Amino acid sequence: NRCYPIEAKMKILPWQSDIDSQLEISNCDKEICRQKNKAGEDIATYTHRKKEEKSRIQLSQLKNSSSAIFKDFLCCLLDLSYHDRKFFLQFLKFGLNERSVEILQPLYEKYQKCRSNMDAGDKDQEEELDSISAALRTASLGLENFFREMAVMYENLYVLHDKTKNNDIEGIMIRLAEIMAEVVLDGMAFEILDGDAMNCRIEWLKAVLEQIQCQHEKEARIFRVSVLGAQSCGKSTVLNTAFGLNFPVSSGRCTRGAYMQLVKIDSKLSEILNCEYVLVIDSEGLMSRALDNRPTYDNELATLIIGLSD
Repeated sequence: NRCYPIEAKMKILPWQSDIDSQLEISNCDKEICRQKNKAGEDIATYTHRKKEEKSRIQLSQLKNSSSAIFKDFLCCLLDLSYHDRKFFLQFLKFGLNERSVEILQPLYEKYQKCRSNMDAGDKDQEEELDSISAALRTASLGLENFFREMAVMYENLYVLHDKTKNNDIEGIMIRLAEIMAEVVLDGMAFEILDGDAMNCRIEWLKAVLEQIQCQHEKEARIFRVSVLGAQSCGKSTVLNTAFGLNFPVSSGRCTRGAYMQLVKIDSKLSEILNCEYVLVIDSEGLMSRALDNRPTYDNELATLIIGLSD
């Protein structure tokens, strides 16, 4: 499919592309924790109302079926052997990245040119720069987007299972978490924060991490390392070089939100470090022009990244 990535994303991955719904879900989660707008309403009543509001949005998404291409993607994950699945994911990843860079490289060069020629206080140039930033943010389609659709699917099914207690739905949920855990253990990056909706899908994270833990006879000790800094200052490159990872670093394919990768420690070294794994967390750059509420976003992102890390 040679269509523009944003058009392909909406057709292939409709649930995450419904960004308004994802933002509403994210706002419900924040409000349940913060209780900023309850306006004298009882805390328990207000919390229940916000949870029901979130559930209605998630259940409404399930009325729209997933795309045929995404279903094929899931079938490949579930049915292929270990080596065939690894080849499939790498092949898909490189193909999507190559196509995205074709679109994003001219936009990135336009952004750099506009930024270098911008005069202080020129509103027209600032608006153009913001427009290019928005295009860069939405025009990429990568493997991470397919995994994000799995996360949205799991969270929606979680609500449906909570309402119906259907064993078949529970089986699908367990299998989704199992296959994602296997992919993470194979060395694939795992999204822990959706940078487009600023949404952390807690139930999905818990399920995948529990399945990772099930791979070990005893509880694995994990040391957590994270990186935080300005946009395009080389955070992903440093992590890739230090730990031999593959966080995206290509022009225009920079990190959105936050991702993690597990690094298995050699048995002898694990005794010295007192851990079996290093959990490496890569984060989106601070001080970008891409969002109007950038200071708030940066504060929330920094709080999460620092809080997760040892």
